[in-house]
Amino acid sequence: WHWSWVLIAAILVIVFLPLRGLLGLLIEKLLGGSLASLQARSDLIFVGNQFSVLNFTLTFLGVGVIASISEELYFRGLLHRWFIGWTKPWQRTLASSLLFGLAHFNSIPVAVSAFVMGAVNAVAYERSKTLWIPILTHMITNIIGVVLLYLVLGLKTYLNLPM
Repeated sequence: WHWSWVLIAAILVIVFLPLRGLLGLLIEKLLGGSLASLQARSDLIFVGNQFSVLNFTLTFLGVGVIASISEELYFRGLLHRWFIGWTKPWQRTLASSLLFGLAHFNSIPVAVSAFVMGAVNAVAYERSKTLWIPILTHMITNIIGVVLLYLVLGLKTYLNLPM
């Protein structure tokens, strides 16, 4: 374990999270769609459309920590490593990222955004030879998403705004 991995992961998130978001919005706009797929995704997370500390804590742990670790162990630790014996680095990066994007498919923009994150994490794994950087990058990204979603939900609840 090296504390510098946290810094590297944070830098990757700071650089690529806005790019992923903008790319997703651009693709959604080009396809003439709406943000309904994002609403559907948040509906899965928000139980009862009311803010509660219990729901936040469970989502934080489930999406922010457990899902991040398990997905990186699967997509980088298992699948990406499986490709190592018979593919070039760019091929396994592309393959594991494509599978990661498809696993997150509930709309084309979400899948493309996940593909970009998968590619960033695959390159980080290839270069560092540790799963910690992809895990931390994934974890920081998911935690930011959970905190932002619950912040909006909390404000809507606090201000008595309709959902």
